[in-house]
Amino acid sequence: MVISLLDGSVIPSLDTSAELSAKQLNELVAKIKATGTRAIFAETSLPPKSAEAIANQAGVKVIGGEDALYGDSIGAEGTPQGTYLGAERHNTQVIVSALGG
Repeated sequence: MVISLLDGSVIPSLDTSAELSAKQLNELVAKIKATGTRAIFAETSLPPKSAEAIANQAGVKVIGGEDALYGDSIGAEGTPQGTYLGAERHNTQVIVSALGG
């Protein structure tokens, strides 16, 4: 998962090389605007380029870089995010902070 939206994803299938069609992109941007979504969360194991383009069109921020979420991975060995619980703690802190909690 590359975008934290209930019904949207930057990648439309499990194939990470898949790309959104123009129609899917427009529908996703419209959904982001209609739902009042505040942020798109990039994932550590995927490039944030598509998420950044969608966020730019929708007028919301992208949470990525050091704050990217761990979806199907964990951080480097020896880091706080290097364990499952550490990665989940990181994800929770990033999401709460980004949404103003």
